[in-house]
Amino acid sequence: MSDVKPRVRNDRVAASAIACPHCGAASRTGATRCWLCAESLTPAKHSPSAPPAERFSFSIATLLLVTTIVAIVCGVMAANLGLGIFLACLLLPVCIKTVLLVRRRQRAGEEITTMQKASMIGVTFIAAVAFLIVAGCAAFCLLIAVCALMAGASRPGGSDELGSGAVLAVAGTVFAAIAIALNRWMKAKREQGELPF
Repeated sequence: MSDVKPRVRNDRVAASAIACPHCGAASRTGATRCWLCAESLTPAKHSPSAPPAERFSFSIATLLLVTTIVAIVCGVMAANLGLGIFLACLLLPVCIKTVLLVRRRQRAGEEITTMQKASMIGVTFIAAVAFLIVAGCAAFCLLIAVCALMAGASRPGGSDELGSGAVLAVAGTVFAAIAIALNRWMKAKREQGELPF
């Protein structure tokens, strides 16, 4: 026969824990401040004439999300500095705009989950990268088209350059139309509050 005792849940410890009204962390009974966010465990009474003061706070999940993004950028910078700087320059405004959008939604009384925050950052980042790629391709094609057209028009027998220039002009116009459509889609999503910018 073994001397292994079954685990008994200690209900006394579970009953003595209270949840922080600000961050939700469990604190022991009798504590006046939360061990995690240092806020008072008793909700403050606000006078009806004075609105409650807003204070910047964030959850641990949001902190982990930001830490993950920073770690990814640092990892990319370690592998390829130029790409890492590009990624950081692209992600910084995306993250700032996402924080501002989340704050605005929270002030309106809407609850935002960490998964929604992560998806906002991801969708905005992908849309921004797609827009930059398409706009860059449009600019490149149109620049080369103008150069080819000018080279073909400036010398006799330059029909090859004229043909190449015309094809590149059409390609640049198509890329520009895609960039405009993507910009309109992003604007519609921004007005619906689904994208930060």
